[in-house]
Amino acid sequence: MAKSMPGSAWPILGIIPESLDDTPFIIGVFYDRKKFTVHNIEDYLGDLVKDPHELLVTGVYVKREQYIYDLVGPIVCDRPATRAIKCIVDFSSKFGCDKCDKRNLD
Repeated sequence: MAKSMPGSAWPILGIIPESLDDTPFIIGVFYDRKKFTVHNIEDYLGDLVKDPHELLVTGVYVKREQYIYDLVGPIVCDRPATRAIKCIVDFSSKFGCDKCDKRNLD
């Protein structure tokens, strides 16, 4: 996608650590005409967040093999997605630190 396009596409990728082929695979791709913000994060991650029980109970089928996990591993995001998921603002703002609740006094 070009930078001049009005929208943005955000992929959700997964990986199965115990699999012989540890190549990431596409879980879904979210596209919106607006730029990605904390306001449309529910649209982006809604299904992944509200249905984890089904994923953890039935597992994932890859090449006719079922993988069931009792917990979800680390979630890796770029900085804009991390800010949206954690509901924090950019580092240059007054409450931009995601490690504490101290206010930036500039």
